[in-house]
Amino acid sequence: MPIIYYLSNIEIKAGDRIKYHDDPAEIEFVVTKPIGDQALDWFLEDHPDGGVMITAKVWGTVFLSAQGIPDDEDLEFVSRAPESST
Repeated sequence: MPIIYYLSNIEIKAGDRIKYHDDPAEIEFVVTKPIGDQALDWFLEDHPDGGVMITAKVWGTVFLSAQGIPDDEDLEFVSRAPESST
């Protein structure tokens, strides 16, 4: 599966706490290939390389195409959500 990275070369994962245009946000999901979930796979129709959905109070939900992410200075990694132990 392709991996999408922040400008800082850290892998983007669902649940990451981020800043987007200096506003606090979170990565809702990452999609890079069809997984059989019609709601997520739908994003690949317009963005075949995948992308990420972010959620922020200021912006709402925003889908960022994987092609633009490596150079996106407004997308900043803050911290990783703790891994679930269940």
